[in-house]
Amino acid sequence: MSLADLEADRATWRRIAEFALPGAAIGVAFLTPVAYWSRLPEPLASHWGVSGAPDASAPRLVDLLVIGFVTVTIALGPILAARAPMPRSMARLLVGTAWAGSATFATLRVLTVRANLDVPSWQQASEVTGLTMLAVLGIATVAAVFGVLLAGDRPDHQRSTYSVDAATVKPGEAVVWVSGTSSRLGALVASVLVLVAGLGAWLLPGQGRIIFVAAILMAALAMTVMGQCRVTVGPRGMTVRLGWLGWPRLSVPIAQVTDVRVEDIDPMSYGGWGVRSVPGATGVIIRAGEGIRVERTTGRALVVAVDDAAVGAGVLLAHVAVARKEA
Repeated sequence: MSLADLEADRATWRRIAEFALPGAAIGVAFLTPVAYWSRLPEPLASHWGVSGAPDASAPRLVDLLVIGFVTVTIALGPILAARAPMPRSMARLLVGTAWAGSATFATLRVLTVRANLDVPSWQQASEVTGLTMLAVLGIATVAAVFGVLLAGDRPDHQRSTYSVDAATVKPGEAVVWVSGTSSRLGALVASVLVLVAGLGAWLLPGQGRIIFVAAILMAALAMTVMGQCRVTVGPRGMTVRLGWLGWPRLSVPIAQVTDVRVEDIDPMSYGGWGVRSVPGATGVIIRAGEGIRVERTTGRALVVAVDDAAVGAGVLLAHVAVARKEA
């Protein structure tokens, strides 16, 4: 077997190992409460205060679904890292975050079940102290380090960008370019979440119904807000407004712009859709395809998926050139 074959085998085993802890955490999140279902109170203690005593409860089914859903979501990091070419730093961030989150929620799941085991009511659940939570933080930190190290040999793919020519803008001209984009996926997911909220309101009992419906409706609202954006480029720089109300808003003043390029955006390389914070950049990722990438003096780029990105980038480059001449 050649050295190249050995390296390939090693990389394959490391990719498999990246799924070990996230997969185990999903199993713990769902199977642990099910295994002790009859020995848990209804509802069970779901939150503990600073004193260490339980101060809130949730129906067993709601607790199972919420913790399980969050664990599955966080555990997707290795899948996202394998889904699309991306910088190695981004892949390490995704895998490290997945390992840290998986360790956290698996440990919290075990602690929650143990604290509620064989008690007649949730108020009598065992204490969860600050020292215990520090231990959870320590476990998560160690897990994050292992995840980052495992992903350290991933390929270092640079994001695909290309330059454009500056538009023609004369000094004193206030040329403004406005464009936007929207995602059908965001609207579809928001609609499905509203249906899920209605189903939960019908099937779940009292307090559990309120918690579940509120959480799902907040997620639907977030999907609606993050499902569309509007970009304005002018003499002052670039502004990105999200959602129907144009909020939240992100801006890059013209004085901070160092370079403007068009990027071929793959949402997976940013960890998904929405407003994403990744090493070296903040992304407004509404859809896949072309977008404007603005490099800033701060060293952190702003990337936004938008229609007619090349035109907008050209206008911004023109205003940057004019601003430099006037400075």
